[in-house]
Amino acid sequence: MNFSSATKLFLVTILFVLFNACGKYEEGPGFSLRTKKARLVGKWIPVKFINESGSQAAGDNEATHEFTNDNTYIISGELGTSTGTWEFINNKASVRTKYEAFLIGEVVNDWEIVRLTNSELWVRNAQGLQINLEPI
Repeated sequence: MNFSSATKLFLVTILFVLFNACGKYEEGPGFSLRTKKARLVGKWIPVKFINESGSQAAGDNEATHEFTNDNTYIISGELGTSTGTWEFINNKASVRTKYEAFLIGEVVNDWEIVRLTNSELWVRNAQGLQINLEPI
């Protein structure tokens, strides 16, 4: 089979469009060789908060969020450390964390994943607050 240059260009263009359309998260990446779980697992620290109106604030360097391979979630901050669980929900478009908070009881957070790479985790809560995290 002998393809003309125009046919080859057309096929390459179609493949490029398909790969770019396959990205699950709003801000990417469009394609990754690492699984979503492999990119999420690790210890993260918030570096920026962005509200619905676009106002930004610096992150809280005291809080850390750790996602382990066995789906354990560990949140540490000024008030101590709490351990719970995490899981992907909504066909891996979101992550749910559950843990016991001191004096509050069980806390359940559903976070829409906006961006998930090896070096960036951006999540958004139901109220529209986006938290940008980086690994530590």
